[in-house]
Amino acid sequence: MGGGSAGWITACLLHQRWGPRGGRVTVVESPAIGIIGVGEGSTPQLKAMFDQLGIDEAEWMRACDATYKLGIRFSGWSERPGFESYFHPFPSPLDLHTEPHFIRNCLLARKGLDKSAHPDRWFLATRLAEEGRAPHPADNFPFEPSYGYHFDAHKLGGFLRDWAVRQGVDHRPIKVERVELDGEGDVAALLCEGGERIAGDLFVDCSGFRALIAQQALAVPFQSFTDNLFNDRAVVLPTAHSHERETELLPQTDAVAMEAGWRWAIPLTTRIGNGYVYSSRYVSDEAAEEELRAALGHPEGEVRRLEMKVGRVAETWHRNCLSAGLAQGFLEPLEATALHIVIATALGYMHPLRDRSRIQAASILTGTDFDAGVFEISSWCVIGTSTLHSG
Repeated sequence: MGGGSAGWITACLLHQRWGPRGGRVTVVESPAIGIIGVGEGSTPQLKAMFDQLGIDEAEWMRACDATYKLGIRFSGWSERPGFESYFHPFPSPLDLHTEPHFIRNCLLARKGLDKSAHPDRWFLATRLAEEGRAPHPADNFPFEPSYGYHFDAHKLGGFLRDWAVRQGVDHRPIKVERVELDGEGDVAALLCEGGERIAGDLFVDCSGFRALIAQQALAVPFQSFTDNLFNDRAVVLPTAHSHERETELLPQTDAVAMEAGWRWAIPLTTRIGNGYVYSSRYVSDEAAEEELRAALGHPEGEVRRLEMKVGRVAETWHRNCLSAGLAQGFLEPLEATALHIVIATALGYMHPLRDRSRIQAASILTGTDFDAGVFEISSWCVIGTSTLHSG
């Protein structure tokens, strides 16, 4: 239930795995309900997914105004001289040769020795991004750089929808009004406008923050992370390419520290995506908008405001419902891991179900609860899909 990037990514992966075995995937998507549409950066997991599906990079990138992303440039997060900026690179096999020396220098620098310990000098992606290069080496280069993408989220969802339908996924553009449960408490069907009933065996909740199936129908508890993650809102304002700032053309996301949070700049082929993620405890919506406009040179245009429900459902898999996307949870988009988690969730769910044994899946997917008190965004990519439980 639900489209957007999360819904159609999940549908594509489920259909690829189960379609040849007789499984049928249906996406029920209301045309009247929009998508958030501002998650426009990815980790290398998105490239791996496209490669797995056999979708040509040039085809989808052109259709979605996409650009390459070699990492994230963090600026203004530190006041230490020489460390005001840091590039977080996506790793490549070549980095395995320089990383031990970098770590050694870090240890020596901590002991007070005059050693270069700034990470920007040590990794391939950083150098490529600084020079504005694409991550495609010559044929005789022995290493394959790792990279992600920037893209128009609305166009990505539309591209995946059209591709999935061509592969045999059933698309039902209709609004769901109610979720029907059977006598045991499992989901039996989606009851749609006009009286249509859509039944199934497995239901995937991609209905966004509403979580219509998991939270509203199945009453799966929501675990808030607001005690640890203070940023709960964002203001978004895209701008045209000015070509006056060199960073607009670099294959990187910019994450710049602000008064009550941070702002992103994501270069697409057609525009720059900008947004300010902030804490409403420390700045008003109006002040946040003005701060963003000032940082961008006071551009014209209307902003979009977003309220973020920070946290996750207690059980990603409950009874016969799998939660994905915003229905599963949301963390502030510091490392653009949202789609990474969607992909990892779908793949992690399908693997133990290859023999259709729900009991075996339950034993494999039950893991240790995620502790937001020791939260790290990078670890969420690994831990997030191991916190699945059976109903």
